[in-house]
Amino acid sequence: LREMSMELPVPGILESPFGVFESKIFSYKKQKIEEKKYTKWFDYDKIKQLTVRTRRPGDFITVDENGGRKKLKDYFINEKIPKAQRDEILLLADGSHVVWVIGYRISAYYKVTETTKNILRADYIEED
Repeated sequence: LREMSMELPVPGILESPFGVFESKIFSYKKQKIEEKKYTKWFDYDKIKQLTVRTRRPGDFITVDENGGRKKLKDYFINEKIPKAQRDEILLLADGSHVVWVIGYRISAYYKVTETTKNILRADYIEED
């Protein structure tokens, strides 16, 4: 997989060589959030600009509610993701902050909380 970076329109649809991404905005009204492997919900008020891309040096993810950060490389090592696969994994990122390691976890920083006003729902539909 070559290095890839495409801006995700919010709301909107991004058709990439690796699948389709769809984003929608909702206002937060205690709505039921269904967690699925390829559908995630984020606190949109914390997001500046979303990019779908492969990893880069300096990428990090927030791993706990207290703001503890981990380098993406260390996250991959801890998750025992083989080195050969790490460049293949798609990320939803806000700058160097990884919002969602697609197919894996989301950043604790962007989780929907009681103070969330606007929710971003992101869906990833894998290419067949």
